[in-house]
Formats: sequence, structure tokens, C-alpha cells
Amino acid sequence: MRKFEIVPSMSGSTYFIDNEVVTPEKFEEERLKDEALDNALAEEVEVVPQKVSDDLIEEGVRNMLWFVGENPDREGILETPKRVRKA
Repeated sequence: MRKFEIVPSMSGSTYFIDNEVVTPEKFEEERLKDEALDNALAEEVEVVPQKVSDDLIEEGVRNMLWFVGENPDREGILETPKRVRKA
């Protein structure tokens, strides 16, 4: 996605696309192209939910526990991945 920016000043506005100065006409033309492309892509993309395996869910929970400093093999936490998966 490109960055479109208009910077106002005392002498008028300066138009930028990806930090490059462009004319107001070029700015509007390119902005409309990007908008049309975004709309076309949004219409084409179909999100299909996928079933995640129980093992992958439990592994993810174990990883999260480890990343927050917990020992996922600790007795009090050992069953947490299964509990999260069932929730």
C-alpha cells in the first residue's frame, strides 16, 4: 500500500506519494487507482475458515505459556493447553 500525504503550508499544499512530491492531478489520479485496486482485491478475496488441529492449538498455548515465563510442564499448568482447546 502506498502512502498518500498532503502537507499544507502558507503557500499552498504539497502532495506526496511515498515521500515523493507530485502534482495535485497526479496525486488524485494515483489515489483513485489505488482505491480501485483495493476494492477489486477485496471483492476477489474469499476467506475460508480452516479447522486447526487440536495438537496445534495445544502447542500454541504451550508456546504462549513459555513466552510469558511459565513452565508449561509445571504440574499446575500441565493441563492448561487441553482446557484452552476445549473452551
